[in-house]
Amino acid sequence: MSAILAPGPVYHAGYVVADIRQAIRHWVEQLGAGPFFLFEGFGFTDPVYRGRKLGPQVTLAFAFSGYFCVELIQQTDETPSIYREAPRALHHVGIAVDDLDAATAAYTRAGVECAFRGGFPFGGGCAYLDTVATLGFMTELVQRTEAVDGLLAQMKAAHAGWNRRD
Repeated sequence: MSAILAPGPVYHAGYVVADIRQAIRHWVEQLGAGPFFLFEGFGFTDPVYRGRKLGPQVTLAFAFSGYFCVELIQQTDETPSIYREAPRALHHVGIAVDDLDAATAAYTRAGVECAFRGGFPFGGGCAYLDTVATLGFMTELVQRTEAVDGLLAQMKAAHAGWNRRD
C-alpha cells in the first residue's frame, strides 16, 4: 500500500451496536452526547458491498458531543454487510469530501479496497474503505452536499442548546 493523505479531517466516529436505544441512553448518560437524531429504516441507494449489489437496512442515530459527531448503527436485517463484519466497537471514522469519486479513486490507487459504496436517499453518498489492517477500523468518505451539511448544522445547533435531559 502506498501512502495517501486524507482528503480532510475526521469529523465523526461510527459504532455498530446491538440495541440502538440502549446505546443512545449510555452515550447520553455517560458521555453527554446528544440529543440524538434517529433515522429508522434507512436504506442506501445503488449499494455495492464487496463487489455485490447488496445493501443493509439500518437504524442510525447521530449526535454531537462538543464539536465531534457520534454515529450509532444497528443493522436491522440479515444482509451481509460491512456492519456484520465489525465487532461491537468502533467501526469507522468519517471524513467529508467534496468529490466522492475522486477521493475513493485516490484510496484505491494507494491499494485500499472500497468495501462498500452507496447513495443516500436525499442525495450524495458514502464509500467505506477497508483500512482495518492499518488503522483497526474502516474509513468512511461522506460526500458533502447541502443536505448533509444542513443536517450536521442542525444537529450541532441542537447540541449547543441541549439541556442534557430531553
